[in-house]
Amino acid sequence: MLKRIDIYIDRLLASYGQPDDYASLVRIAYALYYLIFFWPSAVWLTSIPDLLYYPPAISLGRFLFSDGFPSRELLFGLFCIQGIAAVALLFGVFTKASGIILCLATTLTLNFQYSLAKIDHVFLFVVVPAVLAFSNWGNRFALLPSKQKGARAFALLALFIGFGYFTAGLAKAPNWLDLDLSTCGVRAWWIDKNVSGTNESILDPLLRTLPTWGWEALDLSALVFEIGFLVAFFWRKAFCVFVFVALFFHLINYVMLGIGFPFMTVVFAAFGCAQSLAFLTNRETNNESRKAKSLAGWLVFALLALACVVPIGTTTYLRKSISAVVTFIFPPNTVTPSILAVGCCVGVWMVASQLSRPPCNNE
Repeated sequence: MLKRIDIYIDRLLASYGQPDDYASLVRIAYALYYLIFFWPSAVWLTSIPDLLYYPPAISLGRFLFSDGFPSRELLFGLFCIQGIAAVALLFGVFTKASGIILCLATTLTLNFQYSLAKIDHVFLFVVVPAVLAFSNWGNRFALLPSKQKGARAFALLALFIGFGYFTAGLAKAPNWLDLDLSTCGVRAWWIDKNVSGTNESILDPLLRTLPTWGWEALDLSALVFEIGFLVAFFWRKAFCVFVFVALFFHLINYVMLGIGFPFMTVVFAAFGCAQSLAFLTNRETNNESRKAKSLAGWLVFALLALACVVPIGTTTYLRKSISAVVTFIFPPNTVTPSILAVGCCVGVWMVASQLSRPPCNNE
């Protein structure tokens, strides 16, 4: 019996493996998203009185700095470390070390931001580089390719996702499953967003006429989805379906309630499948071409890394330049829905290819 369980667990973990090429593309996509849309800075906290410093009870911020906000130099140093680690991750330079450093620096920066009692739910995005640092996502498209196998790392990330959604659903369950038609969890969120004036949904005319049982059905479906995510982990194809549903779940949440989690699109991308990457996997290149590409890659990496460690004015300019490009491409208030919509479209392809492919034995 125990032997059968061991075999099942080994096969389950191996089923989450990804080919080197696809895993490396996930690394590049993560680093680009981090640099363009995420890259947090806590330097602005130095202008806030220490009287308002109230870090979470269990946090690095409270453990390291119990009296007040850290110095501007330290916060800016963390900001630069994040940039350097993200650029190193993008170009595949010491991907294991850079992934772990990026996760730790981001966690510490967010700890300081959360010391004002406002906490955002970005853990699943932040933990990705630390978990996949032990995967094969640094084997290809890298200046310093690694030689790792990491199906178990992808399985661990899947377990984190399932557990995260499970705990979210478990916290809602006592109030959302009370079968009291006078109280509805989703409707409470919708009313709060509308009363506060923070959300103008295109679905408002429809939602205003939705009967009570309809709101209860939304509550129940949300709970089944979130709690079931952890159960789905134990079957790869079921987990893939839940990932597919999650993409639309977040898009609907944004349309209805203005609650957007666009970064989850990148997290879910780790469980996609690339059936055809021939145009990226052609290794029939001569030594001169390979050396030229390597030299160009190192040059770009050096320039971007330098931009992250030079004085604060240049680093701020880098951030503003990236923001200007994003604003030019995406009109105001369209970045989040665009990312979520693209994620849903890719999800259709992803679930079809993932359900039809055999497990990738890449331990």
